[in-house]
Amino acid sequence: MTADSQQGDKREWHTFEQNIPESLVSDYDKLKEGLKKYFPGGIDVTFVEASAHHAALYKVIGLRESPDRINLQKFLMEGKYILQE
Repeated sequence: MTADSQQGDKREWHTFEQNIPESLVSDYDKLKEGLKKYFPGGIDVTFVEASAHHAALYKVIGLRESPDRINLQKFLMEGKYILQE
């Protein structure tokens, strides 16, 4: 899945969705800022609660690489954006 670049340069950016248990997220504001640094191509991050599984859905638009090369879980844990086990 791709999306138009938000920078007006006619580029297409990959979209990426990652489900992470909401209980692991320690600070949503810090997480959003961290994601902006991780994806400097201009992103749109939305957080949607999935009450059935108590998980938050992170939809990130603006990846410069294929989503297959992105390990968001590793980034979040290394950056201490989510709680460690």
